[in-house]
Amino acid sequence: MPDFSLLLYDALCVTGLLCILLRRDRRGGWPYLAFVAGLGTFWWWGVLTVAARGAGAASGAELSQMATGLSGWATWVYWAGLTLLLVRDESQVQHTLKALGIGGLIVGAAIALQWVGADFSYVIASVPGVSEGFHRVRGTDYYHAPAACIVGLTAIALLGLTGERRRFGALLGAAALIGLTILNNTRAVSLALMSALAVLLMASLWRRQWRTAAMSLLAVALVAPHLLYLKPSLTGAPAQVSTTAAQDGWTDFGPSSDPTAATGGTPPRRVGVADVARANAPRSALAESGLAILPDAWLIGHGVGTLDLPLEGDSFGGLTSTYSTHTLYLDMALMAGIPALLAALVVFASGAVGTLQALLGSKSSPVRAGSAAALLAMLTMFAVISLFLPQERNEVIGIAFAVAALALAAAGRSSTEATGPALQHVAAWVPGYVLIALGAAGWTILTSPTYIFPALELVVRYGAEIVRDRQHVYVNEPAMRPVLASLLRLRGGDAAQVSVLADGAQALEARQAWIVWNPGRLPAYPALASQLGKPRHPHRNQALAISMPAHWWLMPSAQPTASFLFAGARTKVPAGGLHRNVDDASIQVPVLPNHAPFATIRLGPTIGGRAEHVADFNQGSAVSWNAAHNAEIRFHVPEMAQQPLRAYRMNALINRSMQAAERYTWTMEGSADGRDWTQIDSRSGERVSHDVSRPSTYLIPDAPAFPFYRIRFVPAGNAPGASAGLSEMELYFSPDGRFTD
Repeated sequence: MPDFSLLLYDALCVTGLLCILLRRDRRGGWPYLAFVAGLGTFWWWGVLTVAARGAGAASGAELSQMATGLSGWATWVYWAGLTLLLVRDESQVQHTLKALGIGGLIVGAAIALQWVGADFSYVIASVPGVSEGFHRVRGTDYYHAPAACIVGLTAIALLGLTGERRRFGALLGAAALIGLTILNNTRAVSLALMSALAVLLMASLWRRQWRTAAMSLLAVALVAPHLLYLKPSLTGAPAQVSTTAAQDGWTDFGPSSDPTAATGGTPPRRVGVADVARANAPRSALAESGLAILPDAWLIGHGVGTLDLPLEGDSFGGLTSTYSTHTLYLDMALMAGIPALLAALVVFASGAVGTLQALLGSKSSPVRAGSAAALLAMLTMFAVISLFLPQERNEVIGIAFAVAALALAAAGRSSTEATGPALQHVAAWVPGYVLIALGAAGWTILTSPTYIFPALELVVRYGAEIVRDRQHVYVNEPAMRPVLASLLRLRGGDAAQVSVLADGAQALEARQAWIVWNPGRLPAYPALASQLGKPRHPHRNQALAISMPAHWWLMPSAQPTASFLFAGARTKVPAGGLHRNVDDASIQVPVLPNHAPFATIRLGPTIGGRAEHVADFNQGSAVSWNAAHNAEIRFHVPEMAQQPLRAYRMNALINRSMQAAERYTWTMEGSADGRDWTQIDSRSGERVSHDVSRPSTYLIPDAPAFPFYRIRFVPAGNAPGASAGLSEMELYFSPDGRFTD
């Protein structure tokens, strides 16, 4: 009910705002009328989607989610409508551009301070022979890409202040913001910024604004190399294992004896267009999936905020659906239909027409033309970034709607023709800017992804366990220690429970203890990094830049940088990610973390795929076989030869292009020598989970320990042509005294 009350409130506000705009300037010309009509059609078509889905089979929860999503769309209409209502002449356009520029400088200051303080929100540590370092900060946003986009947009706004007497200051500020955008760039932001600068360059040459043209040309030259920049990734690292095909048809995967595998890496080479295309392949797959379902609801869409985009299941960590194509145009069409997308395009096209009228008009003043050139460049930047922009980037989209309205206002009256009350001079807004800057600083500090937020989350998620069991917490970022100690004291803990992680073998001796690990601190731990080795399972260890020892759990967290590790055995498999079970089974005895990825794995001759895909912490990889045939997978776990297997978990193969087996029948067996086998568990006609977040869990209450295990699948009466398979298998062993003392 609250969601629909909000929808009704938005309906009244949007309608009232549009009526005011129409009455305010009835003779605004066809671009003005098209702009207002586009705004109204865009939002009200979304309402029609809710009504149409409500008349169909949509549930109450889905309709509530649509109402909430439409409220987000309404904010974009407010941004545009209020801007058009308040900004009435060229002087006010200049003041608004200056306000945008100052806001961008505030965000830029936060980005600069985060870089200086190494307060990174995205880190790939530099691992010799494996990966270059990669660091980004998020400014006042929650992700570095929208922060870079906003800074780039506001840099263009400052370049539009060519009519100002203090234009050198505007150019200096724009240069600083462009530099920060490059520092915090992504390929998409670089492409969008370069497109905007190219438009501004052409407009400046047309207007003979040589200083702006020269700066635009220089900026284009600086941004262009980043179009081919590929983010380094540990998923491309050579693993410390080898795969060989045996003569009997079995496929092996296990610890490598090749001394070059530990150093790994390939010499750096020049990145080409083909490399960028391969890097963009996952986004292309999202777009293809979106285009495939567009004909199903091209008129009214699938629902604002309820888009369920089908995925194959063999990528994106095994996900079979997601919420966005990461292309704003396609997202709008899929959520509310092609008419809603066309209405949004009319809004931005009307703004672009306004800038062209101001830029090319014979009576346009230099001030108006300068503003129009910058606004046209900003619209161009948004048009390009929208090819890569998911629909939840509300603040970026809202700013773009406001820029479209500002662009339309640029073609309006001159300062002497204005009849409405003028906006106050920007100098009168200084107290507001100070408050905004203080708020931005407070937000940046409290949500610090390196020093503050990880400590907050650890205490909220696991503080009760840490205090109750007197567990110790080690941090590898010294500046976090006093923060975490203070927060633990608030929960009844002791500051002595927190200390800085030492470098060396003693770090591996920690038991029943937590480690907050930031990969950016890897250079401070050369001994530990050398002992643990380079990432062996990239999909799990990318955030760590090390191979975790067998007794370290990677615990669930929302952290973009710091990871929560637990050293020792646990009585329950952690909730979340790969650690949530499907049948609510509870492990009553302590177990060590999933050891399957550390085993030597052998695939029987009937199984297709690579042996490492059985257990590589990646649900997007799998092995498969004909469900009408037998299949066998073996594990050699010499390190666990004295610890009995207490539980195993599986996710069945899921791929939309294949007919998946519905049921599985198997036996789990152990062996002391790999030849004579003892059955320790069996299942018949089981429905194994396809949900990557809820693997099927199978407990083994009492069985002896073995160094060899095998799981043997037999046909379970599935339909002819069905494919069976596993996307991930996990093995949990009971610990000995080394891990419980």
